[in-house]
Amino acid sequence: MSVNHCRTDVPRSRSSFLRPLRFCGVALVLFALVCGPAFGVEIKLFDGARIAALVETYDSKTGLMTVYLTSGEGTAIPLSSIAAIYYSGRPDHFVRTGDQTFYFGAGGHICAAVESLEKGETLTIRSQSLGRHVIPLNALHGFTAMAVEGRAARLAEDLMRPDGIPDKPENAFLDHVLDRRGVPYAGVVESFTPVQLEFEHDEQLQDVKIGTFKLAGVRLAEAARDNTHSRPTVDLVHVGVFCRDRSCITGVLETVDPFEWRVRPSFAATSRRTGPSLTEVTGASVSAWRASK
Repeated sequence: MSVNHCRTDVPRSRSSFLRPLRFCGVALVLFALVCGPAFGVEIKLFDGARIAALVETYDSKTGLMTVYLTSGEGTAIPLSSIAAIYYSGRPDHFVRTGDQTFYFGAGGHICAAVESLEKGETLTIRSQSLGRHVIPLNALHGFTAMAVEGRAARLAEDLMRPDGIPDKPENAFLDHVLDRRGVPYAGVVESFTPVQLEFEHDEQLQDVKIGTFKLAGVRLAEAARDNTHSRPTVDLVHVGVFCRDRSCITGVLETVDPFEWRVRPSFAATSRRTGPSLTEVTGASVSAWRASK
């Protein structure tokens, strides 16, 4: 009769030692995929204190922002006590030639590409961080072309200033267009597409077509601007959210969750909410004042 003998002194193979480590590695990867990334911020308070934390939620009814400190403890901070919130390690997107920076009369701006101008009333734009938006034309102060340098860029910036046009009564009813040569035009903007801007020249009494890539800036008529929301009339704390494509949305903070900020823009209280993703947010500033009722 034969007997099978099993050796118990055989050393374990290398794979048997690595098997638990492989299991832990797979578990960590699955945990990261399910739970998502954690976005750490630096919170600056109006009293000068700085807090490193993770932003969890914001309750617009109570005005409290829930954060988790580095110690793991959760705490609630009033939004009115926060001066700024910074997300580190998020570089800006590359500037795309052909985009414009649209400035609002109520404050803030969006870096985007124009899609169309419908009936001279609503402008459709497309932004990297904020997506596609339909904006009433009377909410805009004007826009400047991106990736413009030199004299044309300086003139376009001056055109957006309050004293950027001569102080004449008729100028309040005219749109002002500036091309990349620095030549100004006064008249009425009739259409705007990704290809060209059609403009009715006031002095020549004829239509002028300017290619989009030849534009430096456009300032819209002040008489047609809706200044209803240029000064908030509700007792709410207003914020400015800065995005990676260099856009800045000002308005009332609705919610903050682990994936996006939702803001009601100041330029139109009835417009749909804007929700930039947290991966697109570089920081936020909170105004130090409250609008009176």
